[in-house]
Amino acid sequence: MCAAQPTGPKRMIVSTQARDKSGKTHFGFTMPGPIAFLNLDRGWEGVLDKFVAAGKVIVRKDFVVPLTQKMTDSGWDQLWAQLEASYLYAVTSGHFRSVFVDTGSAMWEALRMAEFGKLSKIPPMKYGEVNGRFEALILTALDYPVNVCIANRMKPVYAEGVAGGMASKTGTWEPSGYAQLPYIVQVSIEQAWNEERNCAALRICRSRFDQRKAGTVLEGSMCDFPTLGMYIHGPQYAADFTDGSKAVL
Repeated sequence: MCAAQPTGPKRMIVSTQARDKSGKTHFGFTMPGPIAFLNLDRGWEGVLDKFVAAGKVIVRKDFVVPLTQKMTDSGWDQLWAQLEASYLYAVTSGHFRSVFVDTGSAMWEALRMAEFGKLSKIPPMKYGEVNGRFEALILTALDYPVNVCIANRMKPVYAEGVAGGMASKTGTWEPSGYAQLPYIVQVSIEQAWNEERNCAALRICRSRFDQRKAGTVLEGSMCDFPTLGMYIHGPQYAADFTDGSKAVL
């Protein structure tokens, strides 16, 4: 055994959850470049363009996830194999400072469809291996000096209908995707649009680095990855979360 030594450059593995049009794609593109962007969503157009125009290096890989589940078993197997290989390459290759998955909800859905061929009526006992496989993939990033942001959608919560009636919305929302994701990453946040102030906002839900910072809200120009990184780790680590790297793709 030997005395523990300080770690090298700071980084974060982050999950964010938000309703549509709340700024989660914008937040992902504020990570330091070069960014590997694994795109499983349709909300990037226009958002990506302004970052590229400003000089951000973003390498996009598109994955076509059907809006319905109508794809052959082999099709889902191929999609998941491509997703898994691309994520591992982005994390381990050393070509990227950051990896952005948009969305983790669709990524989790692709794995379940590849494994089970359906998304509902699956016995809980069958999820153990799949859960472990998904977690192990995401947490590969712990062994590499890379930032990761996994964006998740949110879905409305429904109340059971009375006497067999139709279920109704409760007015509350819950994350869509792998339920344990916020608990296995280093930092989890929730984003929303502040209607009163007409600006984006994020709330820190959990931080493995310092849980005392949970509950903090960052708004407006502070609602980005570099500000979150400096708040979590300290302003002395600003260079670890901002652009300026000479990394080669």
